[in-house]
Amino acid sequence: MAAERNVSNEEVDFAQNFADTLKNVEENTIIQATVDSVDGDTVYLDIGFKSEAKVPVTEFDKTPVKGDVVEVYLVRVEGRDDGEPVVSMAKAKQYKERFDLRDLIRDNVLVDGVVTEIKKFAVQVKYKNLFGLIPFGKFDI
Repeated sequence: MAAERNVSNEEVDFAQNFADTLKNVEENTIIQATVDSVDGDTVYLDIGFKSEAKVPVTEFDKTPVKGDVVEVYLVRVEGRDDGEPVVSMAKAKQYKERFDLRDLIRDNVLVDGVVTEIKKFAVQVKYKNLFGLIPFGKFDI
């Protein structure tokens, strides 16, 4: 027979307070993170979870310092191997660029791109870090 355990109000309050400190965010979204430390080629980020997220220092334009606030893309709340959150700065940049480009297209704003390759019926164009195909039929020469 299992012994019953009485839970005190202090234990319940502690559990609720701990749960309240965790951010309620969804995977596959851009979130704010604070640089906690930089150790060699790894940047440790506080994203408001019980575990810190790690990002390679190569994903930063310049080496961050403790306290810097950055935007990262939350791939998974818990990684498959170690349970740590999986984030990506590169995906956050690409995600933002995609939505910025969508807004520019919606507003009929001309943008400059670089033709990177000529295909059979289209050209491949690079805009910032995004690639796309433009069919020859859409060109006005």
